[in-house]
Amino acid sequence: MLDFFKHGKECEMRSLALATAVALAAVVAVACGGGGSPTPASPTAIPTTGEATTLAPCSALEAFKTYRFTSHLKLESPQPSGESTPLPQPTATAEEGATATPARGHQFIGPFLWDYQVDADFVAPNRISAVITGGAFPLPIIVIGNEGWAQVDGRWLERPGEVIPYQARDVCQALFLELNLSAVQSQSETVNGTETLHYSLSGVAKGEALAKIIGPDSDPNYLIQKISVDVWLAEKGGWPARMEIRGSGFYADGRELRMELVIDIKDVNNKKIKVEPPT
Repeated sequence: MLDFFKHGKECEMRSLALATAVALAAVVAVACGGGGSPTPASPTAIPTTGEATTLAPCSALEAFKTYRFTSHLKLESPQPSGESTPLPQPTATAEEGATATPARGHQFIGPFLWDYQVDADFVAPNRISAVITGGAFPLPIIVIGNEGWAQVDGRWLERPGEVIPYQARDVCQALFLELNLSAVQSQSETVNGTETLHYSLSGVAKGEALAKIIGPDSDPNYLIQKISVDVWLAEKGGWPARMEIRGSGFYADGRELRMELVIDIKDVNNKKIKVEPPT
């Protein structure tokens, strides 16, 4: 997960550089003020009885030998049309086991748009080949277990411990723990060639979802308190063909921050999908 939009002077300098940053840096440690390399969440091996029902779509996804996924994250803070009104900032409660975080400022001028995409092939249990865009140029990455490679200037460089953010299974694990679909009326829709049931929820408490997906110290996690969620579950198998998360919040000076994350999953159990070390 990447920690985006952390406050302070360092954030100002790095946020202005994101659009032209080297893609390799963007993937490994780019998040504005982030606290180190992103670490994917571990799949739940044996969930409790309640979690087993909640995480059933994720378990169905993890049962596939291969699939493709696209993760598209957009963070946007438009230029205010006039003077912003200062707003009270959320604070952590004692029940959350954390101390209050001081109000933070946006520390950048003009409109801001961070558009980041991961297009990946997955082969169970731990092989991923991805192309990541969002920096100065597309960045191909291969991860096989603890081995990793990144292609820079046409050359594959070894990067042990390399990780790929916003993986479909990790987002699924983080998101579905916060959802209750039992009272939601679904609609039949076709997504990526798959017959699905579409569930739409608004005003969902973010819980730990944004912290796990984007980063606990990120501005989205701090500023956004409720999210809107749409999920499309395959009618056969119940796995998530698409997941969408949207939310918005406001900085202390009234400037808005918008977030949208869309995960598309397709080509499940496609035998043509293979991930091998670069040659």
